Amino acid sequence: MEHFGEDVISWDVVNEAMNDNPPNPSDWKASLRQSGWYHAIGTDFIEESFRAAKEVIDENGWDIKLYYNDYNDDNQNKAEAIYQMVKEINENYAAENNGELLIDGIGMQAHYNLNTNPENVRSSMEKFISLGVEVGVTELDVTAGDDNQLTDEQANAQAYLYAQLFQLYKEHADHISRVTFWGLNDATSWRAAQSPLLFDKDLQAKPAYYAVIDPDAFIESYNPPEKTVNQGDATFGTPVMDGAIDDIWANAPELPINRYQMAWQGASGVAKALWDNENLYVLVQVSDSELDKSSENPWEQDSIEVFFDENNGKTSSYQEDDGQYRVNFDNETSFNPASIAEGFESVTQVSESGYLVEVKIPFKSLTPEENAKIGFDIQINDGQDGARQSAATWNDTTGAGYQDTSVFGELTLVGAQEAPEEPVEPEEPIEPTEPEQPEETEEPVDSEEPTDSEKPTEEKSTEEEDHELPVTATDTFQYLLAGLLILVTGLALYLFKRRRV
Repeated sequence: MEHFGEDVISWDVVNEAMNDNPPNPSDWKASLRQSGWYHAIGTDFIEESFRAAKEVIDENGWDIKLYYNDYNDDNQNKAEAIYQMVKEINENYAAENNGELLIDGIGMQAHYNLNTNPENVRSSMEKFISLGVEVGVTELDVTAGDDNQLTDEQANAQAYLYAQLFQLYKEHADHISRVTFWGLNDATSWRAAQSPLLFDKDLQAKPAYYAVIDPDAFIESYNPPEKTVNQGDATFGTPVMDGAIDDIWANAPELPINRYQMAWQGASGVAKALWDNENLYVLVQVSDSELDKSSENPWEQDSIEVFFDENNGKTSSYQEDDGQYRVNFDNETSFNPASIAEGFESVTQVSESGYLVEVKIPFKSLTPEENAKIGFDIQINDGQDGARQSAATWNDTTGAGYQDTSVFGELTLVGAQEAPEEPVEPEEPIEPTEPEQPEETEEPVDSEEPTDSEKPTEEKSTEEEDHELPVTATDTFQYLLAGLLILVTGLALYLFKRRRV
């Protein structure tokens, strides 16, 4: 510092100390990278470095700003951890030094790509500005294309993002110390193969140059293409969580996991999804014959990830209903954020050709119903020798799913069974009442027997009347015939006896 003295306007005192996408960013010390400085000194190395630099500046009376600088500044978890760190260190120093700041500025490296969401950049920048520090855009570039090839479509998309960024920078110009491009032209860039700058290899201006010169005009003239996402179905049903493929899974359509985020195409697989009134169930079959979990970082191990946005909000950063669930082949889990672990279940089975993962994710804010759409994606991480060599997904090819739900696909909940009508309980049978006892009749008073004329005529019952044969001519004939037979029989006996005599 003393060698350059006042020729320097700012110093990058500590660079890239924070982990990417820390799970608990409010605890900034737990979010630090395990660097040599960290292991040698501990978490205090950041504050001690700034104090040492501040001492030199104050001794010489120089007006030099001290910066903390980091990449992936658009990641909301990382930005929050940086915010908490600067806030705590500055508050501690201000309490001892009449409100003076120790960290004067935050450097946003701004290494972006076509999938960067400018709203995430805005959120991070405004978060840092709220600390009362200045912001420097220190290493700006936007990658597009590959192998030094850039199509017209990619060049215009690159320019569109540059225009959006410079609209943001102009809006907050009072708090931005400078914007520094990380190179002169594509050929001299550290990412030359992806053509990230305003001038091509021949120093000819690209569309990005004109977008930076007049961002409003470029945005007005450019019509960005509509983004489409994969659509799938989750079928109604509740499987047994045992790592086996139950018959109920046969009803769920397959979701192929074969879109790659990196040049190397490694492990792939298929997934299926079920749902019931309480949970989402996901079955993933991974094809990977060489399993590796040697990395300390869970995302670099052979594992699957489920991305879940209950309200399908398509937000640029995670909200309360969003989550990332990771399970490696040994059934070791990790979560983003950590709070979503409650109620989660997983089972794994390893085979010669790969492994199977079955997970249960409870619905926390959504009341699931037929035809509801949820944000959803599946990722397969392929680890090798302690590093991730491949990442395959169902939908997202940007790699931004860990922070941006707008890159998720969509699942529709289908096949819900109508609840059967509850049977009506039968009414209690009415107990028969005891028959009333007949009243006792009084003993009849002895009296003279009534004459026939006084006796009451008994009426025949209807049944008796029905069985009584009517008087007909047939009956009369039968009587005459019987009499004739008797007469003939008697006459015959008379003649017979007379002959004998």
